[in-house]
Amino acid sequence: CRDTAAVQVADLSNVGTASISFSPSDILDCQISQIVLSGSVEGTSAAGIIWLANGQIFTNGNPVPIDNPGTYVFVALDTMTFCSDTASIEIDEDLSYPPLSIATPGTLTCVTSSVTLNGSSSFPGILFNWATVSGTDTTLIGAGANLNVTAPGTYFFLGEDPVNHCMNAISVVVNADLDLPSADAGEPFSIYCFGETALLDGSGSTGDPGFTYLWTTSDGELTGNVNVVQPT
Repeated sequence: CRDTAAVQVADLSNVGTASISFSPSDILDCQISQIVLSGSVEGTSAAGIIWLANGQIFTNGNPVPIDNPGTYVFVALDTMTFCSDTASIEIDEDLSYPPLSIATPGTLTCVTSSVTLNGSSSFPGILFNWATVSGTDTTLIGAGANLNVTAPGTYFFLGEDPVNHCMNAISVVVNADLDLPSADAGEPFSIYCFGETALLDGSGSTGDPGFTYLWTTSDGELTGNVNVVQPT
């Protein structure tokens, strides 16, 4: 004699598929200070979720705003079958500020009425601008690495990385030496006889060391070297 019995084994090993999307980028930088991660599960309607950040439980909310770099893992657990799936994403950070430099400018003088400011960066593709600052007001006065200036003062060189939008600024001072010498032609005197000569005296003139002399006349006659302190 024998008897039989049958049992049906259901396959409940259905595994949902987890995935992660991000907005607006997967890199935090000087313009993007927060990223929103959104987790989704396909293949099951009974999934519990949890987020891990750098190996630690982060939240069970969805979507998730984050403002720190690191590895984020989205875990989806089917509450009927207890099968799970994970998805992960690496959030990077780029806060590299472009290094800037300015060549030492020349000095404005009575001969040199303008100087060119030359700025640069060791980073490629940096966007350059020049500005002046007065109190709380900043005025852009030029674009590009070079700027021609005609006035002394402090000038600011701005550099922005178009990739991570980080901006740096340095300043340079343009000096001017516009002090005029003081010319003194000496005391007046008279010449009474035709053909008589006399010495002019510019020794009372003052100025920076190395200044030169140049004598001129509109109705007289200079008979000697006009570039000395005492011509005739």
